[in-house]
Amino acid sequence: KDTFITVRNSGEGTLRITQINYSGSDSALFSTSSSVSEIAPSSTGIIYFKLSAKSRGNKSANLLIKSNDPITPVLNVSLYVSVVSPQISVAPAAINFGTMIPGNSKDSLIRISNSGNDILRVTSITITGTGNSKFSLPNGFSPFSLTASESKTISIRYLNNEIGTKTAAIEVTSD
Repeated sequence: KDTFITVRNSGEGTLRITQINYSGSDSALFSTSSSVSEIAPSSTGIIYFKLSAKSRGNKSANLLIKSNDPITPVLNVSLYVSVVSPQISVAPAAINFGTMIPGNSKDSLIRISNSGNDILRVTSITITGTGNSKFSLPNGFSPFSLTASESKTISIRYLNNEIGTKTAAIEVTSD
């Protein structure tokens, strides 16, 4: 996501921004998406930058704005960002439907939870494996979102129409 800072020229001449750099431990995660190059006296300009982080946590860097300002030729702006992300968990890890008589069905529940600190988007739930035709989602599936600490219960049905053990896997696709 792009964010911005506003630079004000309080001088009497045109402020020329000659270079924008980042320094600090997380500087490689920051980039400038667009910037003004000149700011007239008593005017403001905007520098847009973004953070490209793949992991959660606090990120920081220094934004270094080089210009023709004779008093402050390099303006150092400290940047601090807290990166949030969803974290999916599915419980239980395995379901045992037990012993059943052929022709009967049995439902069991799984709970999909978001233990992260951002919205989790669940886009699909599929049943795979050699026995997948014996299992279903009796209530169907529609994509859904979970806020931080929210969970949703999904019903899984096993239809036993023959003797023998059947196995399958439930695949939950999310961001």
